[in-house]
Amino acid sequence: MILTHPQADHLTGLVSVFENYQVEKVLKTAAVNNTAEFEAFNLGLKEEKAQVFQAQAGLKIDLGPKLQAQVIWPQATILSGPISDLNETSIVLRLDFGNFCALLAGDAINSVWFHLITQGALRRCFLLKVPHHGSKNATNEQFLEAVTPRIAVISSGKNNRYGHPHEETIKLLNEKEIKILRTDLQGSIEIVTDGKNVQIQ
Repeated sequence: MILTHPQADHLTGLVSVFENYQVEKVLKTAAVNNTAEFEAFNLGLKEEKAQVFQAQAGLKIDLGPKLQAQVIWPQATILSGPISDLNETSIVLRLDFGNFCALLAGDAINSVWFHLITQGALRRCFLLKVPHHGSKNATNEQFLEAVTPRIAVISSGKNNRYGHPHEETIKLLNEKEIKILRTDLQGSIEIVTDGKNVQIQ
């Protein structure tokens, strides 16, 4: 299980996961939030007695033959100082399986991409889980040029009150000729790969 950051839309569903599945390992950051949802998550985590990994840039996790996860963000310095926006602490995770890679960008925003681009920490990746549900303040041209994805998956609720995904983000992805998959239009999206070939289901 991965908790990208402690906001309700990213953790509420995980409480049900604790209730219905046996969770052995949890990847999370040290970021906290004074909400009932976060309290419920911590209670479920305590009762589950799962092994907890603290996510910070550089952490690598072997998940199986040819499958590795690497934490790209957050850096330790972000978690040690004052936090004005929890989205800045969101886990950014790269999955590599054979020749296939996926960048799971959580709710990271443009300030995060500025740091990572400056440090040269982003590499090409076949699939991008678009940051922050397709918000206009979380995707920019420099970021897309660094990652150069062929497929962009946008996770957002149908007719959500935030207007996600924003028109500016859709336009930018189209200009880059990136194939767009959206949960608000297509429902659940499944990407299947053997490390070479990719199928969308």
